[in-house]
Amino acid sequence: MIRSIKIEAVLNGFIVYIGCQTLVFDSAAVLADELERYLKNPMEVEKEYLNKSVNAKHTTPEAISLVPEDNPRPTLRNDYPSTESATGIERRQ
Repeated sequence: MIRSIKIEAVLNGFIVYIGCQTLVFDSAAVLADELERYLKNPMEVEKEYLNKSVNAKHTTPEAISLVPEDNPRPTLRNDYPSTESATGIERRQ
C-alpha cells in the first residue's frame, strides 16, 4: 500500500513525509531514485528503511549506546540570557 507523500524543500535538501514516517535527503537525485523504488515496491522499501533506521521507536539501548562518547550531542539549552521564552513571547521581569 502506498502511503501519502509530502516533500518539503529546505536549505540543505529535502524532508519527506511518508505516512507517519519522516525521511531526510540531501540530494534531489537520491530522493528521486528512492521515491521511484518506493512507488514500485512500497512494503519492501518501508521494511528496509525501518530496519536500518537510526532513531527507530524500537531501537534497543545497546544500539543507542553506539553513539561515540567523544562526539556529544548538542544540547537544547540556551547559554545566552534572554527575555523571551521558548515560544517567542516576551516574559515579564
